Amino acid sequence: MTSEEAVAILLETFTWIGLGIGLLCFLLLIVMRAVDGPWVATSAVIIPGTDPVEARWMTLDGSLHSRVLDEHEGRDVGIDDDVAVYYCHRAPYRMRFGRKGHAERILTLLSVLFGAIGVACFVGSLAYAFLLG
Repeated sequence: MTSEEAVAILLETFTWIGLGIGLLCFLLLIVMRAVDGPWVATSAVIIPGTDPVEARWMTLDGSLHSRVLDEHEGRDVGIDDDVAVYYCHRAPYRMRFGRKGHAERILTLLSVLFGAIGVACFVGSLAYAFLLG
């Protein structure tokens, strides 16, 4: 096997691995979003003086929910009158501070990263094939 063949095989292998894993992560992301359902923006009140710190919010239908904040959430949020939060429409007792959860962010990053590797190796493979003639 020559070095040109080895480079071509490596480029093609990384193309298939990158595109395959990127597509798999993207499909997992779609399934996770479909199962999790929509998240609705609302405002929450952080209750000062309680240990542990508690957040309370109202849903669109007018029901009141509360949740004890984790230690890192209590440090990061501070005591404000109004904090933007998101609650799960299917399970309004679930609340988070960002529109996307940690798992969604990780899967988005992985799908973009591996997809970019796959596309870059595909383009590199085509350019390498044209250079070799």
